[in-house]
Amino acid sequence: MIQINLLPDVKQQLIAVRRTRNMVISMSIFVALVAGGVVLLLALLVGVQLGRDKLAQDTIKSEYAKLSEVKDLNNLVTIQNQLTKIDALHANKSVDSRIFAVLQVVNPAAPNTVKFTNVTITPEEKKLVLEGTADGGYSALEGLEKTIGNTKIEYTLDGQSTAQSDPLANEVIVTERSYGEDSDGKKVLSFKMEVTYQDQLFTNTAKSVRIVGPTQKIDVTDSRVRVPESLFGSPVKKENS
Repeated sequence: MIQINLLPDVKQQLIAVRRTRNMVISMSIFVALVAGGVVLLLALLVGVQLGRDKLAQDTIKSEYAKLSEVKDLNNLVTIQNQLTKIDALHANKSVDSRIFAVLQVVNPAAPNTVKFTNVTITPEEKKLVLEGTADGGYSALEGLEKTIGNTKIEYTLDGQSTAQSDPLANEVIVTERSYGEDSDGKKVLSFKMEVTYQDQLFTNTAKSVRIVGPTQKIDVTDSRVRVPESLFGSPVKKENS
């Protein structure tokens, strides 16, 4: 069988070009539609964002107008801010009243009893400075130093049920000692002592605290009502070192 191509080469090339043109036009239309859809989507997103911004600004202005009508707003905001910090302040406060129980426990028994004339607590350095007088002289001062060294603190921490026990003092140093006269003209030993105390002694996180000495123990919750007046005295007039 014999086939004869009646279309000249020029006609065939024209048909191929038209086919290519139609394909390009179709692809261009498709790309244009896709690009238009993307542009439309972006426009919608921008419009939504602008609408949300406008709504948020209107809400802010409305709420600000309401707050502006509140009397003493600045004082109210300050008080609310302070109320949010009460729990943290309570947890970090120092329970300095425990010092009275400490002084009672570490004071040696007669005849080596001492009287304290000045007590200073330095929380930053965890130091306790004791100044006082001792009728018993150097033996009484030595007894005080040893008693402090053998005293312990028992406590439980928040959220725990097991009691812990630590030495009351990490270090005891006598910085001054000299004889002098008290208010009655009696010669007594005057001293100054620095005690580096245990971390939990004055913290509010330590509960059920007890000061346990060689001969006695005191629950610090009762210390405020059981502080004898004989524990404290007046400074002396120093004569010699």
